[in-house]
Amino acid sequence: MTTKVVHLFFPGPLGGAEKVLLSALPRLSDVKSIKTKLWLVKESRSPSAITDFLDQLYDGISHSVFECNKILDLSLMRKLKDELTGDEIIHAHGLKATFYARLIKKYNNKLIITHHGHTSHTLKVRIYEWIQERIMKKADQVISVSKSMQDQLLELSIKSSLVENPLSLKRLELKMESTANPDILKLVVVGRLSPEKGINILLDAITDIENIELTIVGDGQEKTNLARIVKENNIENKVQFVGFQKEILPYLSESDCLVMPSLREGLPMTLIEAMCFGLPVIGSKVGGLKYLVQENGILVSPNNSKELKSAINIFIENSKEFKINAKEKSETFQKRFSVETWVKNTVKIYKNVSNQR
Repeated sequence: MTTKVVHLFFPGPLGGAEKVLLSALPRLSDVKSIKTKLWLVKESRSPSAITDFLDQLYDGISHSVFECNKILDLSLMRKLKDELTGDEIIHAHGLKATFYARLIKKYNNKLIITHHGHTSHTLKVRIYEWIQERIMKKADQVISVSKSMQDQLLELSIKSSLVENPLSLKRLELKMESTANPDILKLVVVGRLSPEKGINILLDAITDIENIELTIVGDGQEKTNLARIVKENNIENKVQFVGFQKEILPYLSESDCLVMPSLREGLPMTLIEAMCFGLPVIGSKVGGLKYLVQENGILVSPNNSKELKSAINIFIENSKEFKINAKEKSETFQKRFSVETWVKNTVKIYKNVSNQR
């Protein structure tokens, strides 16, 4: 018996959820018992996001693109609903997809929601997240991408299954000495530049540390504020902004350590990529970081620049040991976060949901 699954997604800049779908759907489409379709929604306020996503989408994936011109687009809702036959599983990824999936769901459709995490960085987003939580309580299945996220949902009386994000990069090898100048510690931050990422805390932490360089990969609303902090702290010679990059591998390979000073996180793809790459991590005790960063890095309290500064100094003194430990664990992480593992766990959920009455 073939299980039909429609993945509903509103692509944004190529971040975690985007990478999951781009890397995992080609393998999922190879499963003979699963018929996979991808429904993408192009938002009028950010048309380039869908273009970037489609540029990297595997040609063999059956997909359709729908237009969305406002927050509640009734025309979009009608078009999506008309495309449903009533016997598909709707697999929603993200806040907006969850909202529309619930509105278009017919009686016989099953609803699965992958919870990729909350940011809560604006009042509007917090309202969306509140709505999503209510919808998740009515869903046939919720998927959490990290243990910490699963625990958080359980506190809200939402049961979920754990399916960790898969590695989106190819099998990798990291040189033990990655920097041209061993006397300079090269740090890298990768991700959306928004308040919950805590990059301002990192900038304060490195102000008085010598022989250090920080590369910030990403773009977002916080960039102006971060540039101001860099100037006020007189650390222009230590920090470079390189903007959003489709390929982060070159920046990981040129760095000694990934820093994630986040105030909140789920299971960020950048963390998975760094660990599988064999790159040490200094990060906050939040989300998936507190479960995965052990001998391969250092954990600190969120929103604490003094503790972060101390961690960086500890890393400088013991960088060789941290690099060896991270390298040794990379093989284990590559197996744990393989696309094959993701497909196996996801197909199992589809089968269970299909058998529900």
